[in-house]
Amino acid sequence: MVTKTLKINLIFIFLLMLLLPLSAQNYSPSLPRSTELIDQSTETRDYSVTNTYEYRSRLSKEEIVGFYKNLFISRGMKEMSKGRSARAIAFRGPLKIEIISFLPSPEEKGTLFRRVTQAITRLPIIPGTGFTAPKKLDFMPVYPGATQFIYNPYNVPMVGIGYLTKSSTQKVSDFYLNNMSSFGWTLEDKESHQGRYKFYEWLKIVDPFTDAAPRLKIMEYGKIIPPLKVRGTTLLFTQGEKSCTITIYKFDDIVAKAKGRVWDATPIEKYGDTLICVYHFSQKR
Repeated sequence: MVTKTLKINLIFIFLLMLLLPLSAQNYSPSLPRSTELIDQSTETRDYSVTNTYEYRSRLSKEEIVGFYKNLFISRGMKEMSKGRSARAIAFRGPLKIEIISFLPSPEEKGTLFRRVTQAITRLPIIPGTGFTAPKKLDFMPVYPGATQFIYNPYNVPMVGIGYLTKSSTQKVSDFYLNNMSSFGWTLEDKESHQGRYKFYEWLKIVDPFTDAAPRLKIMEYGKIIPPLKVRGTTLLFTQGEKSCTITIYKFDDIVAKAKGRVWDATPIEKYGDTLICVYHFSQKR
């Protein structure tokens, strides 16, 4: 009798264990009550994965918005579109964007809405437009063997250029100190930095004229990229009303710290961990 009862209990527990996953699938803490999924799709790109879900709900727009606001805020996300649109809300967190938008729908069919979830899978440390052999410049020498990753002539009166090289910072610095005078430049200032710096600290050192900091703060780069060892020199040359700032910095531990992380330092591993940034102003700024 005891054996038979024990066998029945074991069968009951086994069936219960099978049913529990099925029950869990019917409940989702990220889905409002009285709401059903009607369509979904996934798009994978080099740097992100985007999932799109379409739902039909018996809830009002206000109830749906309230549900997702509470959900996203509880996950530490920040609202991006507050006060911008009655048809959509958007939230951003580290490596993730969430957008809820409402679709036209007859009242008898309920409230139709779309949820777009974009997860960042790779975060580039070097915002390059393409890695190429350097352009020849008429206003200054080009460091031999360097790889150009950006050439931006659009921020008039500034031209911004970025290079990577495997050379030491001393060798690169000596090259410019020895060759800038042949293009009419005079050394005005020389400043060195060495230490472990947080993301926005070293960004300001290597890219002192950047206007990208507010956008990068929205993306929360500072929370994703750890402090890094940086050492090198900033050179300032002048020529009448013109100026040329050259930042030359080596990132000793960037490749090791990027291994297995979302942020991508592959170009630095391939082309060199010494960064050269040139900021040429054709008139006084």
